[in-house]
Parts: sequence; structure tokens; C-alpha cells
Amino acid sequence: MSVKSSINDIIVNYSASKGYQQDYVSFVAKGLLVVLLMTSIYSITFYAMGYYSGGLTTALTSVTLFGCILLFKTNLKISVIANTYLFICSFCLTYCIIRTGGITSPILPWLVCIPFFASLILKTIELWAWIAIVAFTISSLSYSYPNWTYDNLIENNSNLNLFYIVLN
Repeated sequence: MSVKSSINDIIVNYSASKGYQQDYVSFVAKGLLVVLLMTSIYSITFYAMGYYSGGLTTALTSVTLFGCILLFKTNLKISVIANTYLFICSFCLTYCIIRTGGITSPILPWLVCIPFFASLILKTIELWAWIAIVAFTISSLSYSYPNWTYDNLIENNSNLNLFYIVLN
């Protein structure tokens, strides 16, 4: 049995048992698989660059994300699975952002991808919750910046303002 047929069986069985359209479940599952693949690639890349704690973190994230894919075999709603997935991704990203420079981290723009992915697969109220979580995280990072002044704070919060502009 190939991986593709196994994934298709999981999608068909889940959509049939929960009453979701098969195309929607397929879209969500394939999106989650793409994120899993990206974290696996980043894990290898971080480790090869000598950033061992980031490599280990993303490797552990890949393992837990694979576990989330197995949640499609349970009776959980697709929104619970997607929110779990987004939580794991946002936690990993926040950890890597803190370890690589906080508000000046080159990983920070990836955190903005969380609400974009949420907008594709979740309801509006859940989307707004993820927007608030990411906005709070970015604001917290800007306040915890070690050498902040009011000028730096305005400059660093421009990332947050850009985030709001892009979402609109």
C-alpha cells in the first residue's frame, strides 16, 4: 500500500464519517502535509547550519505534526485538528523566534503565516482568535526587546502594523 493511497483512504474515511466534503478534507490534509514537509526540511537545514536547538525543535515539531495527521483517524472535528496543528506550529515558531533574536529574528515573518493558513481552513471566529494570538505574540516580543526606546518600539511595532495591513 502506497503513502498516497493511505492518505486518500484516511481522507475518504474521515469525510464520510464526519459529513465533510471530501475536497475540503483533502485540502486541509494536504496543507498540513505541506507544513510537515517544510518543518522537516527546516529541521535538516537548521541542523546543517549548526543551529542545533532550532534543528531539534523543528524535528520534534515534525514528529508532533505527524501525530496530528493521525488525528484524522479519530472522531475529532476538523477544526480541533487544525487548531492543534496551528498551536504546535505557532509554539515552535515562537520558540525559534525567541532563540534567534526576538523581534529582530529572521523567522518572525513566518509567524504571520499562521493566520493566513487559519483563514483558509477555519471559521471566522477561530481566525480572529489566531490573529489576536499572533498580534499578542508580536507585541510581547517587541516589548521584551532588550534595548527598546519609544523610537524602537514604534519601529518594531511597524511589523505588527504591516501584519494588520496585509490581513485587510
